[in-house]
Amino acid sequence: METQQINTLKQQLSTTYNRYKCLYENSPDMLLSVNPENTKIAECNETFIKKMGYTKAEIIGKSIFFIYHPKCIKNVETAYKTFLDTGKVDNTELILKTKKGSKIHVLLKVNSIKDKNNKIVYSNSCFRDITELKKLQTRHLAYQRFAGIISDKFSNALNTINIAVNQLNKAPFLSFDEKAQYYVSSIEQASKNINYIVNKLNKKA
Repeated sequence: METQQINTLKQQLSTTYNRYKCLYENSPDMLLSVNPENTKIAECNETFIKKMGYTKAEIIGKSIFFIYHPKCIKNVETAYKTFLDTGKVDNTELILKTKKGSKIHVLLKVNSIKDKNNKIVYSNSCFRDITELKKLQTRHLAYQRFAGIISDKFSNALNTINIAVNQLNKAPFLSFDEKAQYYVSSIEQASKNINYIVNKLNKKA
């Protein structure tokens, strides 16, 4: 092969490598590779570094368990065992711990790279940041609890009002003038309106 052809091939390989390197480093997700024999981190992308607050020198060579929040270590151990047994992990919710100590809620997906003897050489891990989603879920649960409390309070009050209105309407010894009847009717209508709102709250919750 002529020198010019070799140089052209090298240039093409370099261009392809740089393209995929750029995709890897700037992926929206945090990417990580681990040696399964010693649990040590072999590689990670820039997205992981930026979100976690470490340098690559501080991460490469550390145990994979180093990056997780203590709150989820048992789940991490379970996920790691699953990986060793099956060669993959599918969409497991875990919590990373940044250098500053804050939490990043993630969805972990792992696949394995194997040699010709079907032995796992290393893992490719993808961490998707779902922290904002978890915050939304927390707010939604808080809304559900609030709506439930309000619904119960209103329902109890409505029952009392409805019983009182029914008794007033049925009482033969009470004689209401037109103005009093209007007030009783207004209370009854207000009760129906509140009941409608309570039902709406329950459906949204």
